[in-house]
Amino acid sequence: MSCEKNFQLGINAKLYIGTCGAAIAALTEAPNVRDVTVNLSAAEADITTRDNDGWTSSAKTLKSAEISFTLQLLNDGTNTIAGLLRDDFLSDGDQIEIAALTGDRDTAGSEGPQFSGYVSQFNRNEANTEAITYAVTVKPSDTVAWLEITSS
Repeated sequence: MSCEKNFQLGINAKLYIGTCGAAIAALTEAPNVRDVTVNLSAAEADITTRDNDGWTSSAKTLKSAEISFTLQLLNDGTNTIAGLLRDDFLSDGDQIEIAALTGDRDTAGSEGPQFSGYVSQFNRNEANTEAITYAVTVKPSDTVAWLEITSS
């Protein structure tokens, strides 16, 4: 029996946010986030022909991505990431850079998407028994890169 953990915990993943076009090293870690979801999907084209013996056939076409997360509002005057996301949402053309990695950007083996995009959702939740949070969704405005950190 091995005593090593053979899994990755979501709590150890990292979300990085910054100005549009910035490299991963220039992005700021967003420590006050939880429940990050990376959605990757592809549209399909129906390529069924009469020669398929009654089975439908499809082909992958355009891919899409989005990163959704809950941002907890801090009460210490350091809500620079919340301000950046809010300003991006309220603007008509500003974009941000975002990366969602399975670990620290300096740790070999960490991986995940990075892209320039826009905030498409910025909903504030004010539950009586919870901290104020924002439900945020960021969608790409250009190509999505898949980062794989190879050295520490």
